[in-house]
Amino acid sequence: MLGVIGAMEEEVRLLRAEMKGVKEAVHADITIARGKYKGAEIALAQSGIGKVNATICTQLLIDHYKPKKMLFSGVAGGLLPNMQAGDIIIASHVVQYDMDLTAFGRRRGETPGRDRLIECDPDLVGKATTAFDGAYEGVMGAPNLMLGTIASGDRFVQDIGTMRWLQREFAALATEMEGAAFGYTCHLNGLPFAVIRALSDGSGDGASDDFEDNLHQACQNTFRMMDLLIPAAMKDRGRKERRKGRSQQKSKLADFLEAKRLLGRHGSYDTSIAGAIGEAYAEEILGMEKAEVGTRGYDGWLNGRKIQVKTKAPEDYYPSLNDQYAAIRNSNHGIADDLLVVMIDPGDNTLSHLGPRAIDDLDYHPTPIERRYPLGQFVEE
Repeated sequence: MLGVIGAMEEEVRLLRAEMKGVKEAVHADITIARGKYKGAEIALAQSGIGKVNATICTQLLIDHYKPKKMLFSGVAGGLLPNMQAGDIIIASHVVQYDMDLTAFGRRRGETPGRDRLIECDPDLVGKATTAFDGAYEGVMGAPNLMLGTIASGDRFVQDIGTMRWLQREFAALATEMEGAAFGYTCHLNGLPFAVIRALSDGSGDGASDDFEDNLHQACQNTFRMMDLLIPAAMKDRGRKERRKGRSQQKSKLADFLEAKRLLGRHGSYDTSIAGAIGEAYAEEILGMEKAEVGTRGYDGWLNGRKIQVKTKAPEDYYPSLNDQYAAIRNSNHGIADDLLVVMIDPGDNTLSHLGPRAIDDLDYHPTPIERRYPLGQFVEE
């Protein structure tokens, strides 16, 4: 069983029309349609707008229909100036931007005992990119595809200041009102999930007018992609769907590197993908034992010591490693024992690492919020 949710009637209407053998039930005033979609058994629901509605609908669908995976599809506002209405965003991570516990020393979007950014399932993300290619390969005027963070909050963003803050604080590509609540609920229930959005507006002055004008086309674009993704979502990925030479069982690291490769093909990527690559490298190549979800200040254990992992993508214009740095927030200093830096070669996705080195042995440059450690210190003389 696959759970599929959209916030508005326009976002679920096209999918509902293609379902067969539908049985409907109402729970807490939410209508859930169960049936077949191109042979796949799904439960489809319209949640209503906002994080509270999305959370209620997601948990109801999980409790009553026991899905194995979850998808949320709909529209969003773009945060970058080169984005066009109708472009597709597949979330790598979701975050609640209006969660504010900064009075207690936490970062915006951070809640106690939870990751600040919740990661979408890499397998579903990979299948979503494949569905996009199948839907739009060679199509004249096809939308662009981007992968990255989607920021959610109970507010329709129309001012340029908030748009810039969201992009710079969270490296977010788009903003909407449900995805993070949906993702957090799936995460707490241990269910793989993905969030797919088409841009209906530019999240700036005039966004509300753009939204009305572009809603229909944005919904058509996500439907064209979801039409291929839904039947594929519950299938195990076989050899024919993998690139030649890949093993039958892909690791997290391989999935993240594949996502980065696709991002280089379709657009830019955010730092959260790089961070995921670094942690997966530390786990699978170096044997780091990953810390429990919600742990602050370090990412795992290696040789009995707490490790914080930082990921860098070296560029040709840096004269030396001393001109690059790994930064740790001042509030976290003293929690981790060692710092490990994973280096991604942006040309061919090859990986290497520096360290781990004891943090207390490294010289740092302080700033108001972080300590910056030049990478040249990690190279043994």
